[in-house]
Amino acid sequence: MNKVILLLKWDAFVVSLMSIIYGIQLIASPQLLNRYEAYKVIGYLFDSQSLGIAFVLLGLFKTLAIMRNNLKMKTLSISLLGGLWMYFFIGFALSPVANSLWALPLAMFLLCVGIAIKELTV
Repeated sequence: MNKVILLLKWDAFVVSLMSIIYGIQLIASPQLLNRYEAYKVIGYLFDSQSLGIAFVLLGLFKTLAIMRNNLKMKTLSISLLGGLWMYFFIGFALSPVANSLWALPLAMFLLCVGIAIKELTV
């Protein structure tokens, strides 16, 4: 992979990397969904392990899609990542405890939307 692709797809790489890191954190610390009140809404549907694996696999899938320059893979992976980040945004926003955790997944979701628009129009 050359420098031009890395520079042009920097935002997509950042979303992929942050999703992988977040997924690893969820896998390594499964008590997050159970211990902290802000995570309780998110933990109602899925367990920490499943969500962590989803983040890691989708992040890796997005990275592979970028490296292969496959439009269908890029579109599918960024759509699924965007949906996962939106799930976290909604979960944090609906949390009974006042928190600012919703801002990170909202930013990640908006990055996913921007990346999808760029990939589909370029």
